[in-house]
Amino acid sequence: MTGVQTCALPILRSLNRSSLVYDTTNLKITIREDLNLPDSLVKKKLNLSFRKGWLISIYNDTLKTTDQRVTVKSQETLGSIALTVKTSQENIFLQLLNEKYEVLESQPLSKLNTFKNLDPLPTIIRAFRDDNKNGKWDYGNPKLNIQPEPVWIYEDKDNKRPVPLRANWFVETEWNLK
Repeated sequence: MTGVQTCALPILRSLNRSSLVYDTTNLKITIREDLNLPDSLVKKKLNLSFRKGWLISIYNDTLKTTDQRVTVKSQETLGSIALTVKTSQENIFLQLLNEKYEVLESQPLSKLNTFKNLDPLPTIIRAFRDDNKNGKWDYGNPKLNIQPEPVWIYEDKDNKRPVPLRANWFVETEWNLK
């Protein structure tokens, strides 16, 4: 394990529910937690260990011990997007997608929507109206004559979809959602 530093910091001992992002489609849990690491660990590869029993399912089983290599990223290597949305629609959710249309971030619409600590990649902004208020987009059911929830994709004035996001950038944009 050349170049990988093992660090015994009690940084993830108590996670809030808001730190866990559940992807029920891909059966994946993502941990999003701001870590206050010493400067000596920034931009280094670390070994993150999850010991047996750290996560217990509803079936009362657990995962085996898992080690995962992670690279700590600094603010200078990440970007942010601030999005002001003007709309009369209600129950709107915003999502950031990569170019494969995989969801990176999702949050309910507010007056100023800020997405921080993003990898510097082209980012697609999508909105959907959550008619049944379950916090996710529903594709409908033709057998029951239920339409999919409406979806909008952000395009700039040149009709380009991906928002170019660069390292150490703060992109501000406005969207008139009808």
